[in-house]
Amino acid sequence: MITLGLWMISIYWLSRWTKFWTFFLINLILMVGCLTLLTQSKIEFLGHDEYRLGQLLLIAAVVLGHILAGFIFAFFKRRQYG
Repeated sequence: MITLGLWMISIYWLSRWTKFWTFFLINLILMVGCLTLLTQSKIEFLGHDEYRLGQLLLIAAVVLGHILAGFIFAFFKRRQYG
């Protein structure tokens, strides 16, 4: 729930930015590519992951990190443009 809130606040803060749609599309492509890579490939460094819980936690960490990075970017971009 917190990540959804951070994502929505980031979208709101960046909505007036002139390059918003370019930023949004690049992030969407990056996120879909990353999730595709994580779900479709065997991740060796996790070791034996019979139930794929490690992979699930890695996916959650990547999504959370992506949203936090976007929120921090939106925060500084909002401060820059007022």
